[in-house]
Amino acid sequence: MMTPAQSNIRDGETLVSSSQIFELGFFSPGNSRNRFLGIWYKNTSMAVVWVANRNRPIADSGGVLAINSNGNLILLDGTNNTVWSSNASRKAESPVAQLLDSGNFIVKDNKNTQPGELYLWQSFDYPSDTLLPGMKLGKNLKTGSEWYLTSWKSTDDPSSGNFTLRLSTQGLPYLVAYMGSAKYFRTGPWDGAYFGGTLVSSYVWKPYLVHNKDEIYYSCKTFSNQTITRLNLEYSGATQRLLWNESSTNWDIIISRPSDQCDLFGQCGANAICSINNKKTPICECLEGFRPESDGMYSNNGNLSRTCVKDSSSCQNKDGFLKLARMKLPELADFSLNESMNLNECEMECLKNCSCSAYSSKPDEQDKGCVMWYGNLIDMIELSEEKKGLDIYVRVPSSKIGK
Repeated sequence: MMTPAQSNIRDGETLVSSSQIFELGFFSPGNSRNRFLGIWYKNTSMAVVWVANRNRPIADSGGVLAINSNGNLILLDGTNNTVWSSNASRKAESPVAQLLDSGNFIVKDNKNTQPGELYLWQSFDYPSDTLLPGMKLGKNLKTGSEWYLTSWKSTDDPSSGNFTLRLSTQGLPYLVAYMGSAKYFRTGPWDGAYFGGTLVSSYVWKPYLVHNKDEIYYSCKTFSNQTITRLNLEYSGATQRLLWNESSTNWDIIISRPSDQCDLFGQCGANAICSINNKKTPICECLEGFRPESDGMYSNNGNLSRTCVKDSSSCQNKDGFLKLARMKLPELADFSLNESMNLNECEMECLKNCSCSAYSSKPDEQDKGCVMWYGNLIDMIELSEEKKGLDIYVRVPSSKIGK
């Protein structure tokens, strides 16, 4: 525990959580000689989960972490320049800083007698590249602030890298990774228990999503206090669920995304399905009733490189819908969400609008609601049986149904 009167942390000293789970101190990543203030698991192989000064390294071992009388954490270098500060907006009468067994580094007011823990500042509000159980990935709807992961630049450099992982809150929540400003991969929408296109069985952790008037976020909890797990956004762009294996003293990779070619966002362009289940070549195929926009649309590896278009552009009264089972639902670009319609009502509503290209049941645990897509259908994947897929109904001429 740190207070303004004592317990500054100098390079070579550490602060440890009460159950000896996490440790805070100075470290140099990989082959780097720069020094960073971070948090890591104390009793596992070095796995840094949070970095304070990730974009402002300290060049020597003169770093010091202190807490001032207002409750602000201040990181100084060897020449007494401020490298990083918590910059808390609220002041405290009796501030203390503490590293919790959750991995959360917090500042609180010891004189606060209100019920419940009110933190003046917490590291969980400023994620690096790691999501620990209890951390949030999402958005504060009151302030507009966002919780998201940012990859390291390399194993030697924890500064902000090329990849971010966020919770999309447009309509139906889903996870999406970006490479710069371009989407790199995404899950399907949250269905009340899991994100579409993800493995549905886990003996390690339980994912959950919270949505109320104040915030919307994804998080997880473990089934056992003995379980050590984390979600990490690698500098390569891979999002990995890792589990500490005490027997082998290694981190086991439980899930890694993107997991294959089809997992890359928009791999097959618009109005096409990506599938590796049957080891077909090419892995991309235009939807029934669609064709490649032009000759030469296939790249060297046999995948679609642009767009599939309708065989007939006219909107016909005899249109129908082709059911595609066990799919990752298309990107939610141009869509509408109806909370009360059943599937039959959704079909009738979609038929009325020539721009409506597909519909599906709303992916949640309620037996009502539907989603309708307009225009191009992007990033559709035929999923394997162990992944969470849903049925979607794609608009085609009636002549194409049953073929």
